[in-house]
Amino acid sequence: MVVESVMFGKLEVEEQFVFEFPIPMLGLEDFNRFALVRPDEGLPFAYLQAVEEASMCLLVADPFTFRTNYEFDLPESELTVLGEPTAEDISVWVTVSASGELDKATMNLLAPIVLNGNKRLARQIVLHNSGYETKVPLFPAKKEG
Repeated sequence: MVVESVMFGKLEVEEQFVFEFPIPMLGLEDFNRFALVRPDEGLPFAYLQAVEEASMCLLVADPFTFRTNYEFDLPESELTVLGEPTAEDISVWVTVSASGELDKATMNLLAPIVLNGNKRLARQIVLHNSGYETKVPLFPAKKEG
C-alpha cells in the first residue's frame, strides 16, 4: 500500500507493517492505523507514520537498547485487545522527543507501544504505578570529572 508522509514522501509499505490501534494512542484519537517505517534495520529507531495523515509521524525507539532493565507485565485485558499474542509476536517501542540536539532526547517509558506483528494490532499501554516516567533521557548524562 502507498502511504503519504511529509517526512518520507510517498512510501510503499507492505501490509505486514501496518498496525491497527483498536484503542487510539493518547492525544491521537483521530488516528487508528500506523505504518512502522524502519529506514535502517540496524538502528534501534523507527517511525510510526499515520496512514490517514501525512503530517502525523512519531519517532520511536526500542527501549531495551537504552534501558536493559526495562520490563513490565501486560495485563490480560491488554493481551485481549492485542489479539492474544505469543511472546514472539510482540515488539515494544517507546515514543522519542528529540527537538534539537539528540543528546537531549527523551523517551516515554510510562506509555510504551506494544505491537502484535502476527495480527497487526497495536496498543499504547500506560504503566500506572510502575515508577516509569514520560521524559527519560535517551542517553544518560555523562558525569563531569
